[in-house]
Formats: sequence, structure tokens, C-alpha cells
Amino acid sequence: MNLRDYTKWLWRQSRGHRTGIMLLTLTGIGRICAALAFVFLSKRLVDIATGYAEGSMTECAVWLGVCVVGQLALSAAGSRAGLLLRNGMANGMRIRLFDRIMHSRLYSDDDTIHSADVIERLKKDVDTVAELVCVTTPQAIVTMVQLIAAMTFLSMLDWRLAAITLFIMPVALLLGKGFFRRIRSLTHELRKADSDIHTHLQEHLRHRMIDASYDRTDAVVADLESRQQSMLATMISRNNYTLFSQVMASAGFACGYATAFLWGVYGLSTGAVTFGVMTAFLQLVSQVQRPALSLARYLPAFIYTEASVHRLGLMENLQPEHHGTDIHLTAPAGVRFDDVTFRYRDDGDCVLRGMTCDFPPGSITAITGATGAGKSTLMRLMLAFVEPKHGSVSFYNATGSVPASPDTRCNVVYVPQGNTLLTGTIRRNLLMGNPKASDEEMRLALHCAVAEFVYDLPDGLDTECGESGHGLSEGQAQRICIARGLLRRGNILLLDEPTSALDPDTERTLMERLESRRQDRTVIIVTHRPGTSAMCHRHISLD
Repeated sequence: MNLRDYTKWLWRQSRGHRTGIMLLTLTGIGRICAALAFVFLSKRLVDIATGYAEGSMTECAVWLGVCVVGQLALSAAGSRAGLLLRNGMANGMRIRLFDRIMHSRLYSDDDTIHSADVIERLKKDVDTVAELVCVTTPQAIVTMVQLIAAMTFLSMLDWRLAAITLFIMPVALLLGKGFFRRIRSLTHELRKADSDIHTHLQEHLRHRMIDASYDRTDAVVADLESRQQSMLATMISRNNYTLFSQVMASAGFACGYATAFLWGVYGLSTGAVTFGVMTAFLQLVSQVQRPALSLARYLPAFIYTEASVHRLGLMENLQPEHHGTDIHLTAPAGVRFDDVTFRYRDDGDCVLRGMTCDFPPGSITAITGATGAGKSTLMRLMLAFVEPKHGSVSFYNATGSVPASPDTRCNVVYVPQGNTLLTGTIRRNLLMGNPKASDEEMRLALHCAVAEFVYDLPDGLDTECGESGHGLSEGQAQRICIARGLLRRGNILLLDEPTSALDPDTERTLMERLESRRQDRTVIIVTHRPGTSAMCHRHISLD
């Protein structure tokens, strides 16, 4: 990403916060004005005390106090405003990016970012960008104003000293410039290493049982230690480059301070300067040195943020799903596949080739076949999560047909394979299917899913489910997921291996209850279970 694109991207992200950033910058400039006024009043007070000027020492002292209070008040106001701005922008960016991800196309070529890396970007990278835009940038502008104002004030006292200081400053900064490209490269490496560590943690925390059963726990912990050591080495390397550039800049400014001090001493010895001017010299050189060093520190901050901008930009470029107005079909409705060919990647193998089949309205159809034959892909095509490379998928009823798209997804109730419960109460999970469902509707759905055991739990519907349904058996979690799906409004019910974790008696009861309560629904079941398949009206084999 070049500087122009980088700046334009940051400018877009600042929309809605620019007024606040401007006010924060003006607050900082006001603080600088108070600081320079303090320098001027210090000079005047010393000159009055030493007899080089006339005036009231009390009045000067009072105004000095006003300057101190003003600096403190403006500094506090700036800190509070910066905190609010930074958090406001970070929260807004996080919501926009999360919305973008959640509405992006599934199973696209861009769908390659691990969920742990996504979380890392939404947290650390968003916070880094917000810090730069809302805090670092205003501080850098204020620092430049402080530098220019201090140099102007210094030149008014002695243009030769200002010229020497002005010469030393860019030389010191240029000494560190050659290292910035290497810092940028190391920052990208650190971001990737950090994401890899978060991915490792998430994967193995989720699959502790697998690690334990394969006796891989110690190896997994050792792998984490190795990754962290590698990241630490990269971090130390970047820190060394940053420190070297800052030391070179500090050395140059130290020379500037020493020059000002010696110049002032020489002026005092010859009578060319007063004690007040000497006091102003030392304060002004400090006013030049501090902002110049701050600018030297801000440059790496801009470089560090470039890596975050790049990573967030990739998420912004995820292809959105084109979802218009929902198309509701009156029941009963069916689904038709006409010469459908599909592959997940253009250079991949065909999962389906020339597939033609019909799921008539009101039918119960079992889809069977070997693993990898395309059973789950059929459901993804119906849900329009993916599109056929050739042929068409359409929904139809007595009045006509429409092609499958995100707009027709409102007609489909999908219950994926296995345990897909979210952390929270059973009630919260059920209300995902229908946020307005009554307790009676939830009771009927649980009955149909053979999940009445919920009412035998100590807290009933308000029983807490741990991560991935922890605390429930696989079969119990699966039945609650089915009940959640039955609460959703939709006349086409897709069940992916709904009985895989059930015993034969519970399997039979579930199928009987689905048959009795399906009304005008079309039911499509992916299954490997002979008992489930035998209770369906129609069968499609993908073998």
C-alpha cells in the first residue's frame, strides 16, 4: 500500500470523528500557547528580578500561575477527549467490519482468513488504527506547531542559535530514516506471528480432547513456546532498530541543547544576553527538543499502523452477498435442480456434475451417499451460500418458480450437522429460531424434537449451555438445535444428519413427530442412517 492509498484509507475511517479530532488538535495547540506564554513570562520575571526590565513581579507571577493551570486543564481535557474519540472510532470500525464479514459471501475464494486472525484484526488492528487517527495524528500536528512556534520564538531571541538547532534537527532525523523500511517489514512479520499464535491457541483450546487422546498435549504446549520465542526474537529485532533510530535522533538534539547552553553561557560572560534570555534559551531549546524527539517516535507509529491498515483493508474487500428483498413463497413449496454442475474452486474437481432432481412440495426426501458425494453441497446450493457453475436451482409452488438466491433463503429452515449451540441459555438458543416465540411455542418445538428433557433440568429453559453445548450430551445438544430450527418460519426444512447422535428409539420417535407436525413443509434430510432413510417418502442417492 503506497502513502496515498494509506492516507486515503485513514481519511475514510475518520468520517464522523473529524470535528472531534480538530477540536482535540486545537486543545493541544492551546496548551502549547500556554507553555510558550510561560516561557515568555519566565524571561520577563527573571529580567525584572535582576533589574534588566521594569514591571510588577506579582503580576507576572499571577500570569505564570494562570499559564500552569491552563496547561493542566487543557491537558486533562485533551486526554479525556482523546479517550472518547479513540474508543468511539474503534467501536464504529469494529461494528462496520464485523457487519461486512457477517454479510460477506460464504465459501468464496476470499474466505481464507482464520477466525482467530479475524478476531485479532478486529481487536488489535482496529485499536492501533483508532489510536493513530484519534490520538497520534493530533499529537503529531500539535508537536509540529510547537516545534515551529518554539523555533520562531528562539529566532527572535537569537537567529544564529535557531539556525544551528534547525541544522542539527534534520541531520539527526535522517540518521534514523534508513531503518524505517526494515521496521515496516518486521512489523508485518510480528502481526502475522501474533495471528498465528492466536490461531494456535483457539484451535487447541477447542480440541483439547483430541490433543489428549492423541497424547499431543505436551507437543502442542511446546509448539506454542516455540512460536512465542520466534515472535519475541522478531520483536527484539524491531525494537533494536527503533531504539537505534531514536538514540541517533536524541544524540543530535542533545548536541543542540549543549550548544544552546554554551551559547548562553558565552553570552552571559560577554554581557550579550541577560539571565532572563538565558532562561528562555534553555526552555525554548527544550521546547524544540521534546517535540522533535516526539516526531521521531511518531514516525515508527505510522509505520506500525501501515501493517494494520493492510490487514483491515483485506477484510473490507471481502465480497458482500447481494441480498435484496425477501421473496416469500406460499406453502407448499418445492425445490428443483436442473443440470447443476458445481465445484468450489475453478481449478478444483466437480462435486456435482449434471445433477437433475426434484423435491416436490410436501414431500419428505432422504439424501444418501458416500462422504464427499455432495450431500451438504446440495443444501448449500438451496441456501444460496454457493452458486452453481452450470444449471440452475429454483424454488417453486403452484403459482410459479424463482431461482435460489439470498432473497429466497427466508423460505428455508436449516439445521446443520452436529452441535451448533451458542454459549448462553437454552432459551437464548431457541429464540434464535424465532425471537418472538412464546413459551408454548418453544414447548411444542422441544416436544417435536424429542427434547422434553430440557424441563427436567434444574433451570429448565434458563439452563446455561457452556461453549459448544458443554454440559449436555451430543444427542441432547443436537435435539435442541432441531427444536431451534423448527421455531423458524419457513416451509422447506433442511436437516443435515439430524439423527447421527441419537439411539434407534429416539431416532424413530423424532421422525414420527416430524411427520405428524410437518403440515405443509417440504422436508429434506441428509442421512447415513438406514432407519431415518426408511421413514422418508422419497430417496435420492448420490453414490
